[in-house]
Amino acid sequence: MRSGQVPFEDAWRFIIQVGVAAHRYGSTATRLESFLVGLSKRLGYRGVFRSTPSDIVVALREGPESPQRVEVIIGARYGVANQCLVTP
Repeated sequence: MRSGQVPFEDAWRFIIQVGVAAHRYGSTATRLESFLVGLSKRLGYRGVFRSTPSDIVVALREGPESPQRVEVIIGARYGVANQCLVTP
């Protein structure tokens, strides 16, 4: 972790909370994905995001050599938010 960087677990939870909230609000996929990419960069991490009307895929890694953490949030817009964590 670089000096001033947010801890990975804190960044992970925050990005998911923001993503689910924006998804429920009705953000378009392009806007939501772009915003989450920028947010992850500001927090010091590299993120890849995909959004559909019914789910969000969040992939984040701590550094270039670290494994990517992936979570699929199903039903985010409707308050269901079933989550599936995919680990390497």
